[in-house]
Amino acid sequence: MIITEELAEQLTPPKTDDPEASAKRTEQLRKIGKLCKRQGAYQLATKKYTQAGDRVKAMKMLLKSGDLEKIVFFAS
Repeated sequence: MIITEELAEQLTPPKTDDPEASAKRTEQLRKIGKLCKRQGAYQLATKKYTQAGDRVKAMKMLLKSGDLEKIVFFAS
C-alpha cells in the first residue's frame, strides 16, 4: 500500500499533553517516516521525522530528496 500525504496525515495521532500518549504519537510518526522512506517519499518522511522531533533523520531524508531550497531552509 502506497502512503500518500493524505493517508499519512490520517494515520498521525493528534497532539496531546499526556506524556504516555505523546510518546506513542512520536513512535507512530517514526514508523510512518520509515515507511515513507522505504517507498522513496523522502519529503513526506522528512515531514514525519520532523514532527517526531528527530531532526537528524529528517535532514537525511531531505538530503536524499535532493530539494536544494528545502535543504537550505531546513539547515537555517
